[in-house]
Amino acid sequence: MLNKIKQIFKDKKIYKKPIVIIISILIMSSGIFASFKIIQNKNNQEPQEVMAQKLKKVETIILDMNNDDAFIETIGAIKPETQIDVTANIGGSVKNIYFNIGDDVYVNKLLASLYDGAVLTGLNNAQTNYANMQNNLSSTEILGNEAIRQAEIGVQSAEETIKSAEIALNSAQDNLANIKTLKDKNKIDVKTNAIISFNSYLNSIFNALNQINQILDVEDGTAQITGIEYVLGVKKLSTVHIAETSYRAAKNQYDILKKATPNTEDIKEKMLDMINCLSLVKQSIDDTLEVINNTISSSDFNETALSNLKQSLISLHASFTGTQTGAENTLQILQNINLSYNQEIITLENSVKAAENNLIIAQTGYINALASLETAQRGQDQKKLSSQISLDSAGGQLNLARTQAGDLSIKSPIAGKITKKLIEVGTEVGPGQKIAEVSQIDNLKIEVSISSEDVYRINKEAEVIIGDGFVGKISSIDPVADPITKKVKITILFNNKNKELISGTFTDVLLPIKHLEKTHSESIYIPLRAVTITQNGSFVFIVKTNEKNMPTAQIIQITTGKTEGNLIEVIDGLNAQDELIVEGGKILEDGERVEIMN
Repeated sequence: MLNKIKQIFKDKKIYKKPIVIIISILIMSSGIFASFKIIQNKNNQEPQEVMAQKLKKVETIILDMNNDDAFIETIGAIKPETQIDVTANIGGSVKNIYFNIGDDVYVNKLLASLYDGAVLTGLNNAQTNYANMQNNLSSTEILGNEAIRQAEIGVQSAEETIKSAEIALNSAQDNLANIKTLKDKNKIDVKTNAIISFNSYLNSIFNALNQINQILDVEDGTAQITGIEYVLGVKKLSTVHIAETSYRAAKNQYDILKKATPNTEDIKEKMLDMINCLSLVKQSIDDTLEVINNTISSSDFNETALSNLKQSLISLHASFTGTQTGAENTLQILQNINLSYNQEIITLENSVKAAENNLIIAQTGYINALASLETAQRGQDQKKLSSQISLDSAGGQLNLARTQAGDLSIKSPIAGKITKKLIEVGTEVGPGQKIAEVSQIDNLKIEVSISSEDVYRINKEAEVIIGDGFVGKISSIDPVADPITKKVKITILFNNKNKELISGTFTDVLLPIKHLEKTHSESIYIPLRAVTITQNGSFVFIVKTNEKNMPTAQIIQITTGKTEGNLIEVIDGLNAQDELIVEGGKILEDGERVEIMN
């Protein structure tokens, strides 16, 4: 199809659509043809009456029986697809120019620089002022923070003094009370405490064994750590067996102790059993740690998890060392329970009084320290707020000055080619003044206008012939016609990377149009707006000359077929070269003189 179009274009054997010019004035009447008989009667009126009437203005086209298989030749205006005016954002004197007409530019390429002494001075002053405000805020923060830090240290010191005084007082009071009450009850109290410790040690053993079982999975009831099953002790599998054996030994001893109910009579013996059990658990922890040392990481049990587990066991070992020491101390106390407490009550009472005085002094110091901290914080907040306000103001002035200084450098907003140069060095420019024009001419658009009747026969994205056989593609068809010309604009895109076309000129354009399917070989398509449809049939007006060689309207009854967009098929009634009235026919009468506005 495209080759055929090119050949037709070369031979210039194309059908040229007649130009249709819009009616300048439409005088609309409310009368519609009542019947063909009425129109014939009107045609029989005296010629003098017709001459007396005001001439009706019409538009016409010459019918061509082959116009349904034609191409439209027209003229298109060549324009850049994108064209931008480069303007100055600020006034100044042109200092340097970095472009000429025809230069290729890229986005943000520096095109020109302006000079404005006031702007540059303002920028320098704003920078200096902002730096001063930053230093001022920094100094304020440093001094204020130091004052707050010292006040906080005072508060912390006062708090620690109070805590020490409270501890000392509580200790003195406890000692006094214990000496008074424990002389007779000391044995029972010590044993009771030992029983409590015994149960606490049991809980510690339970938690430790539970943690070990999560690793070794010796017994049911505790889920093994995810991902460790296949890498546990793989470097030395014998460590796993040793750890499982020590776990069972510790667990068996724990189960025995758990069933025991120690009392004040047998707590010493039970504590010995407890120390033995703690020793077994500690050994189990050590054996499990050895297993972990022989465990490797995997995708399911990564190095981080392995390291964390090892650290957890080390911590557990340290904890149990302390627990074991505590149990041994408890046993020693039980063994020394018969020692008498010979401290004198008076000494303890004096200690209590001294501790009370120390606490009062510490509390007074704490109140004073809080007041000092509040004063330092309030002063810091006020000074910092004032300095920050000054800095923010200076920052706003600096940003404005930077923007103004940056505007002295005029850059290209798009990539393209310089098509206009409107300044020279030394030119004074004002804000918004155009200094250059950048166009993207690698891609051009060609704008053409065609009649609204032909638009529906043009395919969007169809290939068209431009100039000497170049190929473009339709990119858009306006949805509405121009209100004055009644023509519709079509935009064609052309890849101009080889610079075949020149922007700002005009070129021939050949538009292929769709073939109209006919129901009859001799039918013709005409604009639907030219047809008047009544109960008696469909009619059109054609132009005929009367005996005085004056153009008059002649009504013709037609037989219509199908419609295609704004066109309707006429099967019978019209002939080639008939001059069909397409505008103004709705208000005509048969035989009426007309003025052709084409």
